Amino acid sequence: MEAAAAVGRVKWPKPERASLVEILSVGVVSSDRMTQSQAVEIYLSSLANNTDARLAQVISDAQAHLEAARGLAFAAAAAADSIRPTVSDVSVVEAAIGELREARDIYVAALKMLSSENDAVDAETVHTVKGAFNAAIAEVGVAADRLAEAVAQDRTSTYAGHDLRPDGFGGSF
Repeated sequence: MEAAAAVGRVKWPKPERASLVEILSVGVVSSDRMTQSQAVEIYLSSLANNTDARLAQVISDAQAHLEAARGLAFAAAAAADSIRPTVSDVSVVEAAIGELREARDIYVAALKMLSSENDAVDAETVHTVKGAFNAAIAEVGVAADRLAEAVAQDRTSTYAGHDLRPDGFGGSF
């Protein structure tokens, strides 16, 4: 839980996706929802005014997120090796993967926005950050798959699911 929470800690408001019902019924998405571009603008405005300093902060924040992703992959692998992994463990890790994807998209969009302001942010930097997040997402995904497999193969007995009375026992507890 702590590792997943670390992945979910961000310095921007959470963008809200338009629901399929909203798109199909209204045809126009509500303007009061937080978009990804608004979240990027809020994030960048919270950083220093100097583009070089903002670039350094975005890279630092992205590296911290990647470190949290490594911690999550380790925690998921440890949970897969635990005595009794649960479906909720898998759900937590899967939700964190979604958080990682969102963080990747925000960091990439922030770098592209900085690139439009200053030539110091090159396409290679954007590509490197995006690639590092893709690799981290894949690593956590493998750990989540292993965890899900461990849950599916769990054949241990539980007290609530089995009759614990010995054969031939006619009484009640």
